Amino acid sequence: FGTLVGYLEGGEMKLSNAEALADATGVRLEWLASGRGPMREGDPGNDLVIPPAAALPAAGTVEIRRYDAGASAGRRRLGFLGEGRVVDRLVFSEDWVRRVLRRNPANLAVIEAWGDSMAPTIGDGDVLMLDVQPDGLVTGRIYVVEVDGELLVKRIQRRMTGQVVVLSDNAAYAPEELSREDVQQLRVIGEVVWSGRVI
Repeated sequence: FGTLVGYLEGGEMKLSNAEALADATGVRLEWLASGRGPMREGDPGNDLVIPPAAALPAAGTVEIRRYDAGASAGRRRLGFLGEGRVVDRLVFSEDWVRRVLRRNPANLAVIEAWGDSMAPTIGDGDVLMLDVQPDGLVTGRIYVVEVDGELLVKRIQRRMTGQVVVLSDNAAYAPEELSREDVQQLRVIGEVVWSGRVI
C-alpha cells in the first residue's frame, strides 16, 4: 500500500513494475507512462498529451500577486484588498524591485485604479503596485487608504496639528481634510510604489 501511495504522490516506478501494472489493469504501457494514444488495445486513439508542469518563475524574477480588487481615484465603494481573490501573478525582475523600488517583494500586491481624480499621475484602469507594509504615512506620497468604508487612492499630506489632508492630483477634485478623530479611523492599505497602464 505504501508503494502505491508513493506512486500516486509522484514517485518513480520501475519499468518492471509499470509492465506488471499495465498487465494487471489491461491498459497499454505507453498510455500508462505518457498518457498518449489509446488506453487499451483496440480503443480509438485519444491523442492525449499530458501538459508539462507549470513553469517556475525564471531565476532572478519574483511573482507579485494581482488581486481582484481596486481603489477608487474618486468616490466608489469597493471591496478591501484582504477580501479580494488573487486572479494572477505579474513577474518582475527581483533586482529591479529591490534596487529601484527598494521594497521587499513579499510585501507587494497589485490592484487596479478606477476613476480620474488622480489624473494625470494615475489614470482610470491603471495597475497599481502597493507595498502593504509601509513605514507610516509620509507627506506627499500616494497611498491606498480606507475612509468611511471606501477604498481610495490619494496623495497624503500630514499637518503639524495631527490632521491629514487627502489630495487628488486632478485639480477638479477638492482636497478633503480629515480631523484627528477621522485619522484614528484611517486604515492604510498600502503605499503605491509603481503604476502601469495600457496605451
